[in-house]
Formats: sequence, structure tokens, C-alpha cells
Amino acid sequence: MKVTAHEGWVELKCGPTTNECDILLIDAQPAHTIMVYGTRARHLASGEEAFIISIDSHDTVTGRCVAFSQPNHWITTLGAPAARWAQRRITQRYLAAMARQ
Repeated sequence: MKVTAHEGWVELKCGPTTNECDILLIDAQPAHTIMVYGTRARHLASGEEAFIISIDSHDTVTGRCVAFSQPNHWITTLGAPAARWAQRRITQRYLAAMARQ
């Protein structure tokens, strides 16, 4: 997968597909950081994804990923089982990356 950042949006290339997401919110505060992405029309799914990282008064760091989506292309509808597998795999990669930090 190749990710290219642009002003206010990102482009994700995975195999033959190109998916675009708008950056809807970035809120960086001393005790938390929130990043929210929303899909653009060319994305295979229609939805949003939020990443929330927080630290409490005991220095415990918590990471959450919240997402919702639905198919936005016939190929995603036809390949729903593969699309769900891909979403689970991407979520596992997000969580693994957070654990390494």
C-alpha cells in the first residue's frame, strides 16, 4: 500500500485501486490527539474513520479506532467478504503500529 499526503486529503493506492480520503479533523491537545478521515467519491467504501489517542493523569496511553462504512462501488458489494477481510487486516495494522509506539 502506498499513501500520498496532499493538502487536506490523502490518497491510498493498494494494488489496482486508488482510494481518496478527506482529512475532516485534526485536534492535537496535551492530553489527546484526534484524527478523522472521510472517504471521497472515488473510494471503494463510503464512510469515516477516527483515531483517538489519549493519556490520562497516570500516564496511561489509550488508542481507539472508530469506523463506519458501506460499499460505494459494485466491486465492493460483490466482494463484501474480501472487503471485510481487508478492513480487519488494515485495523490490525493500525493497532500493531500503535502498540509499537
